[in-house]
Amino acid sequence: MIKLTKQLAQNIVDKMMGVVPYNINIMDEKGTIIGSGDRSRIGHLHHGAVAAIKEERLIIIHKSQGGAK
Repeated sequence: MIKLTKQLAQNIVDKMMGVVPYNINIMDEKGTIIGSGDRSRIGHLHHGAVAAIKEERLIIIHKSQGGAK
């Protein structure tokens, strides 16, 4: 498995934010946000990512569920 550094994760997010009209987050293997279009979220736990990791499945979070799409 390839492990992204925080710097590389943020560089990827910064480039993607220029073309994608939504906030983008990249999480590590524990579900902690390591790169984000909203830099205030870096270092916080992303509960959707934690659930996806534990359940080993894709989880889609919709705006109507309190998350941004």
